[in-house]
Amino acid sequence: MKNARRRGVLRACIAVAGMLAHGGMTSASALKANVTYTTAGTVDGSAPALALFHGVQGGTFTPSAPFSLGQFEVVPQAAGGGDRTITEPFAITYRTDAIDGVAPTINESPVTIHGWLAGTIKNDGSLSLSAVVDQGVQLADPNYFYPNPAPPFQTNGWVNKIHVNGDKYFLALSGAPGTMTSIEARVDMVPVPEPGSLAVFGTIIVVGAIRAGRRLRRHAR
Repeated sequence: MKNARRRGVLRACIAVAGMLAHGGMTSASALKANVTYTTAGTVDGSAPALALFHGVQGGTFTPSAPFSLGQFEVVPQAAGGGDRTITEPFAITYRTDAIDGVAPTINESPVTIHGWLAGTIKNDGSLSLSAVVDQGVQLADPNYFYPNPAPPFQTNGWVNKIHVNGDKYFLALSGAPGTMTSIEARVDMVPVPEPGSLAVFGTIIVVGAIRAGRRLRRHAR
């Protein structure tokens, strides 16, 4: 009986949270803004570099639609030395420049996406590489709890959440000379929660918890 009451309170809280979340999602789905952005990237490690990163200047996208963060270009290495395994870090910065042609007055970008180039250099100098994207599951920093490659950031009245490489860790890079491999992303934009909505939600949760506690105490007597 007690468990049933607990489940009832929990279902009510979840329902309210769902309604509030649905309202935010509805607003986000109606957003048809044109976002202008810039990216840049670096690959650290050996010289000559294993790969170059070519960023994007003045790119555009609409929220929740895929776009290119840039392209990796694998650099052939000198022959000799046998096959060897390599791991080198890379970083890509993303910045929102404008929304519908206007620079945001509140802009918490740029944000940085981290990862590694991992694979092998073969004896003939060719490479077999993958870009391993840190998707935010504490791969680099045990204090990093965001389930995304970068923390959410605000632009004007919108909270932005960036997803990289379809939320997958590995992106195989083409090893053919002169070819490029694009790394894609998408940015979901939802309205900044209104203080009133947060207050209502918090009040409902607190009241529900108090009532549940009273019921449990009465039935425990």
